[in-house]
Amino acid sequence: MSLLQSARAIAHTLLQVHQGEITDEVLLSVIEKASAINIVEGQTFDKRELFEILRSDFSIGKGEITIL
Repeated sequence: MSLLQSARAIAHTLLQVHQGEITDEVLLSVIEKASAINIVEGQTFDKRELFEILRSDFSIGKGEITIL
């Protein structure tokens, strides 16, 4: 399991206990918590990539118009 996959699993666990709507702000908070855990000493994951993955996982932003 890659570091990013581990961070994703931790984020999902944290979000399971979240009460209320999952918003971008909630995702950012959870990503910071996952980052603080320091899964593998000295290694970091791409927070932006995890943010996009979690937005997709939880269907946040569906229906918005995106400009390419």
